[in-house]
Amino acid sequence: MQSSDRLIETIAALIAPDTPVEHGNGQAAISRDTEILGEMLSGSDANFRLRLWTNEKCLVATRAQSRRAGFAKACEAARAAGWPVHVRISGGTTVVHRPGILNVSLFRSGSAQPPGTDSLYHELVDTLCSALWKIGVRATAGSVNGSYCDGRYNICVDGRKVAGTACQSRIGRARHAHLAHASLIVDGDIGEDLDIISRFESALGLHTIYRPEAHISIGALISLRSYA
Repeated sequence: MQSSDRLIETIAALIAPDTPVEHGNGQAAISRDTEILGEMLSGSDANFRLRLWTNEKCLVATRAQSRRAGFAKACEAARAAGWPVHVRISGGTTVVHRPGILNVSLFRSGSAQPPGTDSLYHELVDTLCSALWKIGVRATAGSVNGSYCDGRYNICVDGRKVAGTACQSRIGRARHAHLAHASLIVDGDIGEDLDIISRFESALGLHTIYRPEAHISIGALISLRSYA
């Protein structure tokens, strides 16, 4: 099986062959999506952009979670375990960023009637599923019971989640700008991911049970004979 970095580069090239993979550093990498969204809303950027990026090992919480009692202590405990916590603007629940996860950010802007959220999700999902099918991974979209940050537009294979997605929109007087984002599990220890997410959310009074078998990485799929 390919190394994690090489597999990420392979998938990235299938998604957008002329787009380099950025290697981010924590909150700055997360905030860059919001900065690009603002640039596109102001009209100082193109109407379409695709960003491919990885990030350092961290947890990414939502603004709603950051307002819960005990957030500071939960962050302190996660940091002590080697998982600094950052906050994103989009909704959902806690997710992980780390080496072995490829983030894909798709931006659209314009001055006409803004597209619906579903339209943007479909574009992102179709882009990623098309790339994955080219390496023999038969991905589709759908909810996966027991997966972390579950949603209707997860990317999954045989009922197991390989990526989660989220959307963010900004509407101005003359323009609109939209972001659809996915975190694709290319490789790595999903059990460790679930353990730290569960511990962090439990410290916030959130006791959702996540099932390891509801998730799988692209690397693990490729190693199976049926996806060789």
